[in-house]
Amino acid sequence: MKKNNILIMILVILGTIFIQSTNFIASKTQQDDILIGILAPMAITQGIDEAHAAELAVQEINDAGRFKIGTKTYTFTLIKETTSGTTGFPDATTAAISYNKLAYEDGVVAVIGGFRTEVMQTFQLGGHLDRPFLSIGTTFPLISPYL
Repeated sequence: MKKNNILIMILVILGTIFIQSTNFIASKTQQDDILIGILAPMAITQGIDEAHAAELAVQEINDAGRFKIGTKTYTFTLIKETTSGTTGFPDATTAAISYNKLAYEDGVVAVIGGFRTEVMQTFQLGGHLDRPFLSIGTTFPLISPYL
């Protein structure tokens, strides 16, 4: 039952990201994949579980027929990056480096993740966010129009 609730939540999250990123996708119509980034503390259980949940949701969406915009059908592709620093726990510097890789090297249209306040606070105050970012956990006041 708990796994079904998590999967439903991830499907809703991916749907929200899809809706938020349609303009960005439309500008890249030559691309057959919709690249979504997952930014999580991959050295600890919460991050690993977050990534697995996103992978399951992407697989389920793609297996169910993908997304169609006009006459073109798109496949979701998930790209994972870590926020785990040298201690294994989320680290703001590592998170910023990973976000930049997802956004500017990999070219994702949206990012899921965050998980920890110190990570999200850095993004909020540093103005790093320039595409839809769906945070799954923070107590920092959300001030970015992209979050």
